[in-house]
Amino acid sequence: MIIPIAILNGGFREYVLLKLGGLDTILQEKGNCYLYEKMGYRKTGKTEKINDRLTLVFYEK
Repeated sequence: MIIPIAILNGGFREYVLLKLGGLDTILQEKGNCYLYEKMGYRKTGKTEKINDRLTLVFYEK
């Protein structure tokens, strides 16, 4: 099951996909990474480069 989540970040709405037991977010958005790590998620070590400015990083609980 995949659940979309909207996050307000500096006045901009960002979307991430929450997956059962894991999620992914934009690596360059340090605030998002910090939030998920504070919520108990740990990086899996997997990343996916979308383009020069966007890399997805994967987390799991």
